[in-house]
Parts: sequence; structure tokens; C-alpha cells
Amino acid sequence: MSGFKPQMLLPMAVMYAMNQVDKEDLDNIFYAEVFFAVGVVGQLLLWIFLYYRIQSKNDLRVIKVSQSDLQPSNPLADAFASENKEEEKHDMKTVNYDLSKAQEKIKQLCIQGAVITFIHVKWGHLLPLVLSAVTSLSSLPDDPIFQLYFLNKSEEKNPDLKRPFKKSSPWGDMKEQYKKAKEEADAAIAAEEKKEAKKMVKNSSKQDEEPKKTK
Repeated sequence: MSGFKPQMLLPMAVMYAMNQVDKEDLDNIFYAEVFFAVGVVGQLLLWIFLYYRIQSKNDLRVIKVSQSDLQPSNPLADAFASENKEEEKHDMKTVNYDLSKAQEKIKQLCIQGAVITFIHVKWGHLLPLVLSAVTSLSSLPDDPIFQLYFLNKSEEKNPDLKRPFKKSSPWGDMKEQYKKAKEEADAAIAAEEKKEAKKMVKNSSKQDEEPKKTK
């Protein structure tokens, strides 16, 4: 679930497209409102369906989870969190874990819908309506719960779907690249220091041999 994906370009494409649209035209305002409403309501209905599907499957397998595994994803906090910090893990049934993730998504959609609606009613902006609907819809295929319960994928064949789910973050790849670059730099410094130490030992042994030759 990491790496470049075409949907990452969608926000820029939407913003460019919206700049070409007459935002004062009543028809355009109506279409944007309908698109947003259908997107939010459609996703809410989908997640309610997935919620009941999780309940019906009732997966009773026990998994180990930490408190952070149950918290909503926070890209900035996840990017700069300490990797050495170990959290206490406790047992949790898979069905309860999956239900918590579905509840989290439903809550996010409700909050997003309320905030974007307020912005539109208060200031009349159209871009948030379209942008929020497009970005949330485009991220749906990557959601682990959607893949498991709607696309019927299995975690045995898809390691990324193993619970607890890895938190996706736009900073994830940057963090890995930074870590790799730091490791390479540390290795290069260590190699250079080792090389200099060998030179010093070699020069020291030469200096010790010169007095013996003169005698």
C-alpha cells in the first residue's frame, strides 16, 4: 500500500478542473452539491453494509493489538513517532477489531460531511465539495476492510491485510528513504574511520621500524 499511486494526482487534477468551471453558475453549484451528497451518502451506506457484514462473519480469531493500533491514523504523528517505543499489546477478537475500524470510518465520513457542508453553506466554496468526495472515493480501494469484506481478498495472499493493519501515511516513503539514507551515510562514515585507523596503524608501525633499521 505504499509507493506512488495514480490517485495521488487526483487532487491536483480536480483543482485544475474546478478552475475551469464557472463557480457562480447555478447549474454548476447544483451538480457539485449533488456529487458531494451522493458521494457521502453512498459511502455511508457502503460502510454500514460492511459493518453488518463484519458482524455476520463474526471472525473470532484472537489477535494482538496495542492502543495505537486502535487509534485513527495521524500522518504527522505516525511519521515522526519513535520506532523504538514498545507498546503493551493485548488480546482482541478479530471481529471487534474490524468493527472498530468500520466505526472509525463511519465517524470520519460524518465529521467530514458536516465540516464540508458548513464551509459550503457559510462561504459558498465548491472546491471542497468535489475534492473531498473524489479523494475519499479514490482511497476506498486501498482500505483493508473494503478489500477483505467487499472484494473478498484474503490476508493469507495479501500480507498488507494482516491485522493489525499498517497505518498508511503520505510521509511513510519519505521516512523510509530518510532512514535508508542515514544508514548509508553512517556506514560510509564508519568505513572511512576504519580506513583512517588502518592508515594510522600502518604509519605507526613504519615509524617503529625506522629506528631499528638505523641501529
